[in-house]
Amino acid sequence: YSAIGVAGHTLFLPGVVTRMFGQPAPTGLDVRFSVVGISIRIHPVFWLTAGFLAWGPDPKYVFVRIFCIFLAVMVHELGHAVVTRWFGWRPEIVLYFFGGYATTQRYSTWKDIAVSAAGPAAGFLLYAMFLIGAVALADDQVRGLATSAVLYDAVHFSLFINLVWNLMNLVPVLPLDGGR
Repeated sequence: YSAIGVAGHTLFLPGVVTRMFGQPAPTGLDVRFSVVGISIRIHPVFWLTAGFLAWGPDPKYVFVRIFCIFLAVMVHELGHAVVTRWFGWRPEIVLYFFGGYATTQRYSTWKDIAVSAAGPAAGFLLYAMFLIGAVALADDQVRGLATSAVLYDAVHFSLFINLVWNLMNLVPVLPLDGGR
Protein backbone atom coordinates (compact mmCIF):
# COMPACT_ATOMS: atom_id res chain seq x y z
CA TYR A 1 0.00 0.00 0.00
CA SER A 2 1.04 3.53 -0.62
CA ALA A 3 -0.08 6.75 0.97
CA ILE A 4 -0.73 9.68 -1.29
CA GLY A 5 -2.43 12.99 -0.70
CA VAL A 6 -3.66 16.10 -2.36
CA ALA A 7 -4.30 19.40 -0.62
CA GLY A 8 -3.30 18.13 2.76
CA HIS A 9 -5.25 14.87 2.58
CA THR A 10 -3.81 11.48 3.41
CA LEU A 11 -4.96 8.46 1.44
CA PHE A 12 -3.90 4.84 1.84
CA LEU A 13 -4.61 2.88 -1.34
CA PRO A 14 -3.00 0.27 -3.56
CA GLY A 15 -0.17 1.31 -5.87
CA VAL A 16 -2.57 2.26 -8.69
CA VAL A 17 -3.36 5.55 -6.92
CA THR A 18 0.32 6.28 -6.43
CA ARG A 19 0.86 5.76 -10.15
CA MET A 20 -2.20 7.90 -10.95
CA PHE A 21 -1.25 10.93 -8.82
CA GLY A 22 2.45 10.19 -8.56
CA GLN A 23 4.77 10.83 -5.67
CA PRO A 24 6.95 13.84 -6.37
CA ALA A 25 10.51 12.93 -7.16
CA PRO A 26 13.11 14.55 -4.90
CA THR A 27 14.81 17.63 -6.32
CA GLY A 28 17.90 19.57 -5.40
CA LEU A 29 15.60 22.41 -4.32
CA ASP A 30 13.67 20.37 -1.75
CA VAL A 31 13.74 21.66 1.81
CA ARG A 32 14.40 18.80 4.24
CA PHE A 33 14.17 18.75 8.03
CA SER A 34 12.57 16.78 10.81
CA VAL A 35 10.13 17.61 13.59
CA VAL A 36 10.00 15.34 16.64
CA GLY A 37 11.88 12.73 14.63
CA ILE A 38 9.45 12.83 11.67
CA SER A 39 11.18 13.35 8.33
CA ILE A 40 9.71 16.24 6.31
CA ARG A 41 10.38 17.14 2.69
CA ILE A 42 8.98 20.25 1.01
CA HIS A 43 8.94 20.09 -2.77
CA PRO A 44 9.38 23.46 -4.56
CA VAL A 45 5.95 23.07 -6.18
CA PHE A 46 4.39 23.47 -2.71
CA TRP A 47 5.82 27.00 -2.47
CA LEU A 48 4.56 27.86 -5.96
CA THR A 49 1.01 26.70 -5.28
CA ALA A 50 0.99 28.34 -1.83
CA GLY A 51 2.11 31.55 -3.56
CA PHE A 52 -0.76 31.17 -6.03
CA LEU A 53 -3.27 30.86 -3.17
CA ALA A 54 -1.70 33.77 -1.27
CA TRP A 55 -1.24 36.10 -4.24
CA GLY A 56 -2.12 39.76 -3.80
CA PRO A 57 -0.86 43.23 -4.62
CA ASP A 58 1.34 43.61 -1.53
CA PRO A 59 4.35 41.23 -1.29
CA LYS A 60 4.52 41.41 2.52
CA TYR A 61 0.98 39.99 2.72
CA VAL A 62 1.84 37.30 0.16
CA PHE A 63 4.82 36.06 2.18
CA VAL A 64 2.89 36.11 5.44
CA ARG A 65 0.01 34.21 3.83
CA ILE A 66 2.42 31.64 2.35
CA PHE A 67 3.70 31.08 5.88
CA CYS A 68 0.09 30.74 7.12
CA ILE A 69 -0.59 28.08 4.45
CA PHE A 70 2.65 26.30 5.34
CA LEU A 71 1.71 26.31 9.04
CA ALA A 72 -1.84 25.04 8.34
CA VAL A 73 -0.68 22.19 6.09
CA MET A 74 2.24 21.29 8.36
CA VAL A 75 0.06 21.08 11.49
CA HIS A 76 -2.52 19.02 9.58
CA GLU A 77 0.08 16.55 8.31
CA LEU A 78 1.86 16.43 11.68
CA GLY A 79 -1.49 15.42 13.18
CA HIS A 80 -1.52 12.39 10.87
CA ALA A 81 2.16 11.64 11.40
CA VAL A 82 2.18 11.88 15.20
CA VAL A 83 -0.70 9.41 15.50
CA THR A 84 0.97 7.19 12.91
CA ARG A 85 4.11 7.15 15.02
CA TRP A 86 2.09 6.59 18.20
CA PHE A 87 0.86 3.33 16.58
CA GLY A 88 4.48 2.34 16.00
CA TRP A 89 4.60 3.05 12.28
CA ARG A 90 7.29 5.18 10.63
CA PRO A 91 5.75 8.28 9.01
CA GLU A 92 7.23 10.73 6.54
CA ILE A 93 5.66 14.01 5.43
CA VAL A 94 5.93 15.45 1.94
CA LEU A 95 4.49 18.88 1.19
CA TYR A 96 3.61 19.13 -2.48
CA PHE A 97 1.16 20.85 -4.79
CA PHE A 98 -1.85 22.25 -2.83
CA GLY A 99 -0.97 20.43 0.38
CA GLY A 100 0.85 17.30 1.26
CA TYR A 101 0.67 13.78 2.52
CA ALA A 102 1.93 11.68 5.39
CA THR A 103 3.16 8.28 4.29
CA THR A 104 2.77 5.05 6.20
CA GLN A 105 1.61 1.49 5.76
CA ARG A 106 -1.93 0.29 6.25
CA TYR A 107 -2.53 -2.07 9.16
CA SER A 108 -6.10 -1.94 10.48
CA THR A 109 -9.25 -0.04 9.65
CA TRP A 110 -9.67 1.51 13.11
CA LYS A 111 -6.06 2.68 13.27
CA ASP A 112 -6.33 4.08 9.73
CA ILE A 113 -9.46 5.99 10.76
CA ALA A 114 -7.64 7.40 13.80
CA VAL A 115 -4.72 8.48 11.59
CA SER A 116 -7.12 10.07 9.07
CA ALA A 117 -9.04 11.92 11.80
CA ALA A 118 -5.87 13.23 13.45
CA GLY A 119 -5.06 15.64 10.59
CA PRO A 120 -8.34 17.58 10.71
CA ALA A 121 -8.34 17.40 14.53
CA ALA A 122 -4.91 19.06 14.64
CA GLY A 123 -6.09 21.63 12.09
CA PHE A 124 -9.19 22.48 14.11
CA LEU A 125 -7.03 22.86 17.22
CA LEU A 126 -4.87 25.36 15.31
CA TYR A 127 -8.08 27.10 14.15
CA ALA A 128 -9.20 27.39 17.80
CA MET A 129 -5.86 28.94 18.74
CA PHE A 130 -6.20 31.54 15.97
CA LEU A 131 -9.81 32.17 17.02
CA ILE A 132 -8.60 32.95 20.54
CA GLY A 133 -6.01 35.28 18.97
CA ALA A 134 -8.70 37.01 16.89
CA VAL A 135 -10.88 37.53 19.96
CA ALA A 136 -7.88 38.95 21.82
CA LEU A 137 -7.11 41.30 18.92
CA ALA A 138 -10.70 42.57 19.09
CA ASP A 139 -10.09 43.69 22.69
CA ASP A 140 -9.30 47.41 22.83
CA GLN A 141 -6.33 46.99 25.18
CA VAL A 142 -4.72 44.29 23.02
CA ARG A 143 -5.52 46.21 19.83
CA GLY A 144 -3.52 49.14 21.19
CA LEU A 145 -0.46 46.90 21.57
CA ALA A 146 -0.76 45.17 18.19
CA THR A 147 -1.74 47.63 15.49
CA SER A 148 -0.11 45.85 12.55
CA ALA A 149 -2.42 45.36 9.57
CA VAL A 150 -0.23 42.40 8.55
CA LEU A 151 -0.88 40.73 11.92
CA TYR A 152 -4.63 41.19 11.54
CA ASP A 153 -4.47 39.78 8.00
CA ALA A 154 -2.38 36.80 9.12
CA VAL A 155 -4.80 35.90 11.92
CA HIS A 156 -7.90 36.23 9.75
CA PHE A 157 -6.34 34.45 6.77
CA SER A 158 -5.25 31.64 9.11
CA LEU A 159 -8.78 31.38 10.48
CA PHE A 160 -10.12 31.09 6.94
CA ILE A 161 -7.53 28.62 5.64
CA ASN A 162 -7.71 26.36 8.71
CA LEU A 163 -11.51 26.27 8.75
CA VAL A 164 -11.93 25.66 5.02
CA TRP A 165 -9.01 23.22 4.71
CA ASN A 166 -10.21 21.05 7.59
CA LEU A 167 -13.93 21.17 6.80
CA MET A 168 -13.09 20.19 3.22
CA ASN A 169 -11.08 17.26 4.60
CA LEU A 170 -14.17 15.91 6.36
CA VAL A 171 -16.20 15.52 3.16
CA PRO A 172 -16.78 11.76 2.79
CA VAL A 173 -15.13 11.45 -0.62
CA LEU A 174 -11.78 9.92 -1.53
CA PRO A 175 -9.01 11.08 -1.43
CA LEU A 176 -10.15 13.38 1.41
CA ASP A 177 -9.65 12.29 5.02
CA GLY A 178 -13.42 11.98 5.45
CA GLY A 179 -13.45 9.36 2.68
CA ARG A 180 -11.53 6.99 4.88
